[in-house]
This record gives sequence, structure tokens and C-alpha cells, in this order.
Amino acid sequence: MERQDLDERLLLFLGGGGNSVVFLDGSRAFVTDTKFGPMARSFRGDVERELGRRVQRLLLTHWHLDHTGGLGLYRDVNAVIVHPTTRARLEAKGLTASWVEVREGIELFIGGERVQIRYLGPGHTDGDLVALFVQRRVLVAGDLLNDGFEPNVDVTSGGEIIALRETLERLLALPFDTAVPGHGDLMTRAQVEQVRNYLVALEGAVRRVKDRGASEDEAVKTAAVSSEFDGLKPMPFGPNREKNIRLMYRALEARADHSP
Repeated sequence: MERQDLDERLLLFLGGGGNSVVFLDGSRAFVTDTKFGPMARSFRGDVERELGRRVQRLLLTHWHLDHTGGLGLYRDVNAVIVHPTTRARLEAKGLTASWVEVREGIELFIGGERVQIRYLGPGHTDGDLVALFVQRRVLVAGDLLNDGFEPNVDVTSGGEIIALRETLERLLALPFDTAVPGHGDLMTRAQVEQVRNYLVALEGAVRRVKDRGASEDEAVKTAAVSSEFDGLKPMPFGPNREKNIRLMYRALEARADHSP
């Protein structure tokens, strides 16, 4: 786990599970995501003991346990902000909290800072929330973004790869300069645009071979995007180019089946 201080009040804790943000407000703190396993306990200790703050509000960007595995350490928190599908999945695992559900958006005022919590649509899952620190122009994106890796879509949790591209379009309409991804280092707006552009290119490549009658397996072999996207690496035990071509092929098929 690596700590980076963006300024005297906005702190990043990268790794140890999903990336986390701590925003300081006097003796209190607003936190995004809890990490998991031993790193979750270490992270909570850093906030309470090293920083000397009490966590007042907690945002969970989505339900996956690398981001929420430490939730049981926050039973005293006044508000745990989640999308309704995140709450449902966590409660199905026996977890409870002082939930605050966000279906579209809310705005918080924390120590003079406006923090907008938004649901922009499905993508990685069907319950991804983002947080925009308005004055600082910093966006916490959860796993809608992962620096340097192939986009990550969990179809078992309502994610969809075309929907991810559509959600990133709405994300790029927000006024931010820096994005905190779910995993990896900070991203610039240009890097976020590159991920969106990759998904546009991937959709076009798969659509072209599919329209020529190619099967899914043939699409894996023949669908190609520009070499400018070669820097996107496969994620260990996660997405890679073949998987995302298959997801795109299936998403195009599913949308065609539901078209008028």
C-alpha cells in the first residue's frame, strides 16, 4: 500500500486492494473504499492512529470485495454511501451498515469542499459510483478505470462492455483533470479519453468482422485495433484482449436481439 498526498487534505492510499481516498475535515475523514484482508485493517489504522481522524462517511464505489472487504471495520460510521445493487449484494453476504443509497446523485459539503457522488450508468458492474471533488477537479472512478490495463467488465454483476463505453462518455462530461482509478496510478483526462477511444475502436473492429459473418472465435483471431492501444496490458486473473473481444461480440449480439 502506497500513500500519496495530493495536498494537505486529499490523500491517496494506492494498492492493498482497490485504491482508496481519504479527505480530511478537521477531526473527521471521508473515505472511499476499504481495501480487504490485512491491508484493510492497516488502512483503517493509518486513518485513525497516524492521521488521528474519525471516519464519518464512507463511499463504496461498487461491491467487489477488494474494495469492500474491510467494511466490517466501519460499524461506527454514520453513513456508508452505496448504489442499491451494491447494498443488495453486500447484504446477501451478511454485511450491514448505515446505508445511504444513491440511485442518481447526491452532493456533499465536507469542510468547504463540494463532493458530487454520481451514478453514471452500468459498466464494470451495474452499481458503480464515482465521486468528484469539485474544487480540486479530482474524480474517484473505482473500477470504471484501471490505469494501464484492459477495461474490466464483470458481466455476472450487471456489467456490459458497450455500456462501459457509454458510461465513460458521461464520465468525460464531468469537470475533472485527474482521475483515481480502481487500481494503478493516477490518470490524466487524456488517459481516460484513451480508454474511451479504445472501447470505441474495439466495438468498431468487432462489429465489422461480425457483420461479415464471423463467429465469435473468428472475431478473436481477426478483429484488430490500432497499435496505439497496445499499451493496455492484461490484468492478472482478469481481463485481456481476447476476453474483451468476446464480451464485445456477445454484447453486440444481445443488443441486436433486443433491437426493434
